Amino acid sequence: MSQLTADLRYALRSLRRTPGFSAVAILTLALGVGANTAVFSLLNAVLLRPLPYEQPERLALVWESAPFFNLHDSPVAPANYEDWRTRSRSFEEMGALEDRRYRLAGEGTPEVVQGSLATASFFRALRTRPALGRIFQEEDDQPGAAKVLLISDGFWRRRFNADPNVIGRTLRLDDERHTIVGVLAPGTEPPSEYSGEIGELWSPLRSAYTAKELANRGRHNWMVAARLRAGVPLTRANAEMQAIGESLSREYPDTNEKVGAFVAPMREHFVRSSRATLLVLFGTVVCILLIACANLANLLLTRAANRSKEVAVRAALGAGVWQLARQFLLESLVLCTFGSVVGLLLGTTTFRLLAHLAPGDVAGFKSLDVDWRVMAFTLGLAMLTAVIFGLAPMVQARRLDVGHSLKQSARTLAAAAGGSKLRAAMICSQVALAAVLLIGAGLLIRTLASLRGVDVGFRTTNVLTMNLPAVRGQMDAARSIAFQREVVRRVRELPGVRSAGFINHIPLVVKADITGLGAEGHDASERFLSNSRVIGPGTCRRWASRCGAAETSTSAMWMGRRWLS
Repeated sequence: MSQLTADLRYALRSLRRTPGFSAVAILTLALGVGANTAVFSLLNAVLLRPLPYEQPERLALVWESAPFFNLHDSPVAPANYEDWRTRSRSFEEMGALEDRRYRLAGEGTPEVVQGSLATASFFRALRTRPALGRIFQEEDDQPGAAKVLLISDGFWRRRFNADPNVIGRTLRLDDERHTIVGVLAPGTEPPSEYSGEIGELWSPLRSAYTAKELANRGRHNWMVAARLRAGVPLTRANAEMQAIGESLSREYPDTNEKVGAFVAPMREHFVRSSRATLLVLFGTVVCILLIACANLANLLLTRAANRSKEVAVRAALGAGVWQLARQFLLESLVLCTFGSVVGLLLGTTTFRLLAHLAPGDVAGFKSLDVDWRVMAFTLGLAMLTAVIFGLAPMVQARRLDVGHSLKQSARTLAAAAGGSKLRAAMICSQVALAAVLLIGAGLLIRTLASLRGVDVGFRTTNVLTMNLPAVRGQMDAARSIAFQREVVRRVRELPGVRSAGFINHIPLVVKADITGLGAEGHDASERFLSNSRVIGPGTCRRWASRCGAAETSTSAMWMGRRWLS
């Protein structure tokens, strides 16, 4: 141990005598380790870390399936969900959720807040435990029940300054008073259905619907989550739901003839679209690390060449191969330790930049932090780099002729060692890896440029959009049409606006609705499904001239074209 301590002190003194080399080596390694740490943290949060719910491996999503329409994970109709919940035996709990934006007024600054409508059973399926108050109960989740509300920890701190007496206070949402009954613990919020943004407010789902609407099988807009019973595998639950779907298609052929059901792991649904991107990104930063390591190895080889005289003297005095290897390894380990620490600091500073690459549908995906997996990954990189590239100078030192080296000058030895095949191989590997990255970056830029040039079927230049929350149950058709006309009139009067109109789903941003169509005089079984959007007059002059000027009471967005000088 005393010899190891002495070697470590010597390594530190040796690196201190060459501050330029030490700084370049540490920064080179820090860039490689920092990039890998940051991306691995993202990979860890999205693909490796368990979901922030109790026993997340038993959580699943249940979807409708309509493969004939290229829909393999369609949202669920309310009546279908009720039948699923009644007939299934594989699940401990099953609940439903629907994304919603709330218009918040009253205390504080008015704003539009992202949230969801959720059944009481949805929170039981997740086993959500509130930090304050309670979650929804079955009596809260019935048509006509009193309006109650759950809020997130962030909303509680932002709007109420973390007031512990917030339970029982009311908020005016969409012109209705809601009583706060609970504050959810941070990181345990329910997932989002479509928005990619975790909500801040939750109100009971069934209480927002009438009994007639709950019996609807044609409006597919609920996300269903379920918790498997202990010991029930996903395959058995999936087979049961497929059988229930087939049964419903026979019982309700008008709406369910071509609609099935299936079960999928909750995590898989939310990460599948980002998995390939994250793996490609991780492969890219691994290439960067290899370039940094090759560069570091070249630096170490160059330094070893300049120290050939020193190595020859130590060998002549009796230092064995293991002693020399230990010295080189300790110096490399010290460099890698400092480089990894700096790299870890650099990696954590990029978390905020990388967070937008994580899907925001589930709490915890965007919470990039340094847990034991990240620390183990960083430590493993440091040790691997130290062992592999710290011993690289030994290949050169073992070929050293001690007697001949003692007769030569250090400059001559360095020049001879500088042309070694090992250094040439390192340089070639750096160039090759850099070429791979440059080619990949060039192809990516070309692909993005090609995508920007794709004709989407309508002009997008100078088109501005604004989101308006739907006003459910607050307006009849006549008032809704009057409201839309007044909004469009005022927008058209704004300077620079050429045309404006409403649309319910913005193209390229939100999926279209699925509408059943049939011809007069034909059997209902001949009906088919089609993508559809509802627009008002003026949304697009070309569309308006073709579709007429029919008004709609369901539009929730407007699109305006602004011509800028």
